[in-house]
Amino acid sequence: MMEIFENSCNEGCMPKPTIRRSGNHHPNLWSDDFIQSLSSPYGDSSYSKHREILINELHAIFSTQKEEFSLLERISFVDVLQRLGINRYFQEEINMALDYIHKYWNHNIIGDLNMTALGFRILRVNRYVVSSDVFQKFKGEGGQFSGFGSSHVDEKLAIMLNLYKASELDFLDEKILKEARDFAFSYLQQAMEQYDDVKEKENPLLMEIEYSLKYAWRTRVPRWEAWNFIQIFRKQSCNGSFVKNIYKWWKHSSVIQLDFFRHRHIEFYFWWDCSIFEPEYSTTRIGLAKFLTTLSLIDDIYDTYGTIDELRPFTTALIRWDISMIDNLPDYMKTSFQFTHEIHKEIASEAERKHGPFVHKYIQSCWKSYISAYMQEAEWIASNHKPGFDEYLINGVISAGMRITMIYALLLTNAPLSDEIMEKLDIPSSRLQALVSLTTRLLDDIKDFEDEKARGETASSIECYIKDNPSSTTEDALNYVTNHIESCVQELNQEFLKPSDIPDYCRKVYFNGGIRGIFFLFKDVDGFTFSHQKEIRDAITKILMEPIMP
Repeated sequence: MMEIFENSCNEGCMPKPTIRRSGNHHPNLWSDDFIQSLSSPYGDSSYSKHREILINELHAIFSTQKEEFSLLERISFVDVLQRLGINRYFQEEINMALDYIHKYWNHNIIGDLNMTALGFRILRVNRYVVSSDVFQKFKGEGGQFSGFGSSHVDEKLAIMLNLYKASELDFLDEKILKEARDFAFSYLQQAMEQYDDVKEKENPLLMEIEYSLKYAWRTRVPRWEAWNFIQIFRKQSCNGSFVKNIYKWWKHSSVIQLDFFRHRHIEFYFWWDCSIFEPEYSTTRIGLAKFLTTLSLIDDIYDTYGTIDELRPFTTALIRWDISMIDNLPDYMKTSFQFTHEIHKEIASEAERKHGPFVHKYIQSCWKSYISAYMQEAEWIASNHKPGFDEYLINGVISAGMRITMIYALLLTNAPLSDEIMEKLDIPSSRLQALVSLTTRLLDDIKDFEDEKARGETASSIECYIKDNPSSTTEDALNYVTNHIESCVQELNQEFLKPSDIPDYCRKVYFNGGIRGIFFLFKDVDGFTFSHQKEIRDAITKILMEPIMP
């Protein structure tokens, strides 16, 4: 869609129309009345006291009865606490249980398929070194797996579910886990097709199978996992105070009247509330929601609304943070610059207060590269240039915005950070950062390339692949990019789950926010651009309007 505005000019001249492209973005979904109607009883001190009583009771149970716990009970103990998102209260007990499980694993005492799958998953997800070769003994002819014995149908379903969940943690070149996943997925999918009765599907096991098939491990951001885990067992609660804080900020922001960009402050808060939901990250989540709102604004100025002649001085002003350079720019750019600059200064100041002055070199570096990458894409659009695949990706992994997002996410946490740690996590030394950026760019492209092409953005990994391979079809390009994503995910599993000198809390931010969060929000569509889609809107409602206690 094109919008035409008249340029001002000196008296006597004919005004020339300014033609702007429009993204046709749907408006903000979350009204002030709705946000303000949210309430929760869980701020009352009686709930905090009750929580402490329950925590102490669980500590006491484990302390007095741990020697009586079976191997399966210890696995279940760790699994339930982690899936509920309350593992931070019981880390000592969890570590003891995991060491016990690992001892059995090393002595090859874990025997049948079910226990092998359970043990493998709980150890690998907690970064113990375990080999997938243990599943070789259960592999039969034609891709079949054995080890069910004369199990009842529900028991067999549970074993298949555990095998499927274990297989999702595959690394590069772990062919046995790919075979296990294909086998278990096919079996579970066929089994679920037999249950047409809604009441039958309310069975907790069937609910969990349906959830696991619908949301791969890479998409299960922790708070979403906890919410669904609790729903399976018929428990739920409510809290919306932090959403109100974000909405109050948005309501009084200077850019609320700019309707050409996506108003997605609630969606950005949801992303990080799902990913790092613990109370100690509350200011991190709010800071990221504000910061990502500025990125959404900048994104839509460069992608659609700004003209190339406006964007060139705007780019220089943003990189230098030179307010004197915006005097001759349109009012919308002045407002956007001032809004973005204010948030940027707020975050930089907070990061320095928490971690020290070394943070500024990372902030400046990733900001400059991010804005420059957007200007490059704007130049391509203006000249109708379609780059080759490699040329596109070199720029595209930067414009995807995940380097700057992850750096800012780390700097907004209260966790200890040093210059040495940040060097390991930033490009060019960080394979983790490179994989997160590449995966996000490719995933975004396969979801958005058709819509972007329709509004004049011809550069995407899909279109650039076809340019390099003229005989290929769109389907060929999609298959190529999808396979590339799968390889990245396997390598990311290794980066996250194998022992590393990168602190666990940093890897948690990268994996839960940078990978799981993106896969979750881009599972079916671009969940930011099209957040009015029922599945995205329902998910936001569940987590932010009908959530569980953190």
